[in-house]
Amino acid sequence: MNTYSAICKICGKESEIDGSNTVKIRSNVRQFKKEQFTVWRCAQCNSLHSLEEIDYDYYYKNYVMQKQKIDFATRLLFISRLRQLVRGGLLPHHSILDFGCGNGGFPYFLKKKGYVKTIGYDPFSSQFSDRSIYTQKFDIINSQDVIEHSSDPVTFLDEITALVKRPWGKLMIGTPNADYIHLNDPLDEVGWLHQPYHRHILGSKQLIQMLEKKGFRIDKVEQKSYMDTKIPFINSTFVFNYMTSTDGTVDSIFDPIKFGLIYTSPRLLFHGLFGYLLNHKKDIFITATAL
Repeated sequence: MNTYSAICKICGKESEIDGSNTVKIRSNVRQFKKEQFTVWRCAQCNSLHSLEEIDYDYYYKNYVMQKQKIDFATRLLFISRLRQLVRGGLLPHHSILDFGCGNGGFPYFLKKKGYVKTIGYDPFSSQFSDRSIYTQKFDIINSQDVIEHSSDPVTFLDEITALVKRPWGKLMIGTPNADYIHLNDPLDEVGWLHQPYHRHILGSKQLIQMLEKKGFRIDKVEQKSYMDTKIPFINSTFVFNYMTSTDGTVDSIFDPIKFGLIYTSPRLLFHGLFGYLLNHKKDIFITATAL
């Protein structure tokens, strides 16, 4: 592989790109499963980046994650997310913006739970792309698994931090953690890298520093996914192993569940029952207060 350089969009420094810090990885979305993408790691700040430029409209048209429905499993995950927000200081009277809400399932859930001042926004959803939110300020902004999809994480943080009430408004942001995603074992990282959608993945140190520079106090850092519950089969280790055991795509979790596969696989049964104990620290969730 020829050596060339690229500028990191997180730290702004130049890194040489060669075979030692890159990996070719397939998409884990069924429609694009045959396509491969290059992911490289910044030698300076350890963040991860998708090398090839993409047509956002093309890849996000009929995006599989928009298929999420509020079923039993989804409700359990939403309860876990709500508990995360409550631990961070969420109260029923707060105004809440769920930035990157997808098809709006979580804002709908929050309203049903009594958080009536909840608004959802997602630039890739025609239903939730009303940019009038940029004229408002919110007590709480929640952004779960969104910043890694942005073509420019610095600008993304500029936008959402400007929407937080000052002082004492809170930003609660969750994202994969580049520090614990290993390019030397890409088959195990397909789900976390989620190509070509995860454009830039930060480490916890970089995200904390960026928030502090924007005038936020870091209140809490959790290195565990909201998906990792003690409820059997509701944990990230099981979900990713289940996807690998089917066709290796995220689409499989929206297909009819293959109970026979689960019950005949000791590995899947083990991860379904005990996967929540296997905290790989591959997710971070930060609660920060605007000063």
